[in-house]
Amino acid sequence: ALMRGAVWAAPAVAAGIAAPAYAASFECAPQTAAQIQSSFVFKPGTNNAVIENWTQTRSAGAPQVRFASNANNLANAAFLQDDPSTASATTTTLLSPAVCLGPGTYTFAFDSSLYHANARNAELTASVLDTATSAVLGNTITFKTTSGNQTLRTGDVVTARVAQRTQIQFRYRWVVDSGGITGTARYGDDIAVTAPRVAKTA
Repeated sequence: ALMRGAVWAAPAVAAGIAAPAYAASFECAPQTAAQIQSSFVFKPGTNNAVIENWTQTRSAGAPQVRFASNANNLANAAFLQDDPSTASATTTTLLSPAVCLGPGTYTFAFDSSLYHANARNAELTASVLDTATSAVLGNTITFKTTSGNQTLRTGDVVTARVAQRTQIQFRYRWVVDSGGITGTARYGDDIAVTAPRVAKTA
């Protein structure tokens, strides 16, 4: 009787352990590229003050990301409209809504416009994150403003490959160098970016 009880008890314990891992890895419902694209489109808030459907975090004194129908000659863009209120380096992060990718290869293409007439340089990094682990999936695009004229970049692409259903977010992160905050040392319009265009390529 004891042996029979042990035989029946073992599978029940194993099943109880396996269930949470399965749920964590595979529970999200895969979305099509068109559905993801639709959820990524920037939705401006009142007076274009914020982008309502993306989440924004800022370090102390960092400028806010705002929406503009035209920023640095780039349509429907996100950009840092204001100056940092501190001489220290600042970071502003914009995170997309979370979406679910089915197994495959996905591309996230975007355009940007760099306004160089600033005493303080700005750097932009674009990447795809696994929401469960915060790990970066695929490549990262990074570029920085320098002295000179306005530059338009088109078709930068982040490529992410996933082997199983995975919930992700797209991240834009602006970092403004340290520097003065008055006179010619102020920081102006910097790097404007479009919402990423999403496609499943494999």
